[in-house]
Amino acid sequence: MLSIETKSSAVERELPLFGSQLGIWLADQIVEQKNTYTVAHCVELDGAIDAERLRQSIRLGLAEADTVVAQYLETPDGAAQLLRQGLSAENLPLPEIHDLSAEADPESLARLWMREDLSADLPADGERPLYLHRLFKLAGGAGERWFWYQRYHHVCVDGYSFAALTRRISDLYQALGRGEAPSPSPFVSFADVAAERDAYLASPRCEEDRAFWRDYAAALPSPSTLSARDALAGEGAANVDVLRRRFEIAGGTAAPQAMAAVFAYLARMGGKSRVAIGMPFMRRMGSAALRAVGPVVNVLPVALDVSDGDELATLARRLADELKRVRRHERYDAEQIQRDSGMVGSRRALYGATLNLKIYDQSLRLGEVAGVTLPLAVGPIDDIEFGLWQQGEALVVELSANPARYDAAELEWSWNGMRGGCAASSPPWPAARRWTKRPCTARRSEWRWTNGRKARASARRPACVPRWTCSCKAPRNMKTKPRWRAGANG
Repeated sequence: MLSIETKSSAVERELPLFGSQLGIWLADQIVEQKNTYTVAHCVELDGAIDAERLRQSIRLGLAEADTVVAQYLETPDGAAQLLRQGLSAENLPLPEIHDLSAEADPESLARLWMREDLSADLPADGERPLYLHRLFKLAGGAGERWFWYQRYHHVCVDGYSFAALTRRISDLYQALGRGEAPSPSPFVSFADVAAERDAYLASPRCEEDRAFWRDYAAALPSPSTLSARDALAGEGAANVDVLRRRFEIAGGTAAPQAMAAVFAYLARMGGKSRVAIGMPFMRRMGSAALRAVGPVVNVLPVALDVSDGDELATLARRLADELKRVRRHERYDAEQIQRDSGMVGSRRALYGATLNLKIYDQSLRLGEVAGVTLPLAVGPIDDIEFGLWQQGEALVVELSANPARYDAAELEWSWNGMRGGCAASSPPWPAARRWTKRPCTARRSEWRWTNGRKARASARRPACVPRWTCSCKAPRNMKTKPRWRAGANG
């Protein structure tokens, strides 16, 4: 195997934490559950891989990521990170391999191990390493199968850079397999991002953004939620223990229409004509952050008016315009918006539900083996998150709910309702559609979508939802062909 050493962090310095990093650090200091800011994926690999080559590639990739191998600490001048210069991959340990292929149920054992690791405390200033990679061999021979476990603290990476680092390790694996030197590291030091931020804070653009968000925040509606329980800002965020349900929409469904459907669903369920949802903005395009590993994502409120007569296509166009307007001011920190608005310590929030469109490439290949990425922990979820991403020809919609706000039955109810609404508005996204026979569960979902608040009131009493027989005949309140509209009151 070719032995190579790739570029490491280009700058050694004590760098103050700032922006998203500082927000994560401060929250991590006060949160009760010390694994709230753990982020982790498991890549499932069905096929033969060179495990030793992958171990070397992981070590080489991590050595290029300055925020991953940095030390985080409190100094007399505030929270800081110590970026390391001239770090050789040989200074990092090789990931361990757990060969479980001889066990009766290797996958369960691997999942148990990962679960225990995720459940352990991982404070940003603690003793445990803030990154960990582990390989699990589940089967050998013709049916060779592996799990590649990746875990970080959120202060080191965000969703975009997590995926970018995984892709870099994959590229290193391919280069080593060909006996070639890999391309130069795609990553820049996080110090470059800090320099850009300092320039932004001293610029007139920052003051323009401050003025924009002062007015925008003042006009926000109350946070949207699907929970019937009282919410207090900042209480009980969940991560490892979140409840998840997902479905796929086939046929080339466009993400903009699906995003609009989330706004429509929240409006319909909450009986609102204006909805605010938290949405992550990358803050990377056109800046050094595009090639940095540290977290810069900024979750900002996006408000949208939802009228009773709106068709989904109309709502999607209006949402696109609103996102364009907000994106012009995405560099202004959400935490600063809260401070400017007097929300800190007030138990008020900018948003409740969140919507995360994952536009970065999550595909992975090691040689001839394709990897399937399974999210295990994505950081704190206060209420409920709608995750959207493309997987092959299908659009995946995943609901992730905080168990302090939703139980499994309530999540199932919302999952059915959202799925029914998306089915009722699938391509070509008509405002009205013909009624077709479908299973009872789908009928019930569409009734919930159509009836909005009236259905939501019985969320925890499924017996109150109108019943019909398994012949799938429409109930009496659905004799006419339903007309799907993104209305507020159903």
